[in-house]
Amino acid sequence: MLAAEESRKNEIRTKMQQTDEMVHSTQARAEKERKKKYSYNVIKRTDRQETVKRISKINDYQREKILERIENDNERAERIRMEKAALLDTRQKLRKEVDLQKTKVLDVFERMKRKGKIDV
Repeated sequence: MLAAEESRKNEIRTKMQQTDEMVHSTQARAEKERKKKYSYNVIKRTDRQETVKRISKINDYQREKILERIENDNERAERIRMEKAALLDTRQKLRKEVDLQKTKVLDVFERMKRKGKIDV
């Protein structure tokens, strides 16, 4: 009877050891999986942050290019306005000069006509 009881105790100890090993193995596997998931999440978060930074840099670059283009267009428009104003001013001066010369020629013609030096 002692042998059977001793055998039963050994059997129970063996099953308890197996159960403990299985629990330990399961816990180790779960811990390994948790660490793996945590690492994956850290990598994913870092990747998202880098993507946001990259997109932000691209947007900043594009914004700078657009502002530069607007500034160049504004400078060009101002230059065109100034050239147009200069052309209008030159045109007005030429018109006045032509009108003045025309008036002088007509005056001379009228004087010559009155003095009878010209046949009309």
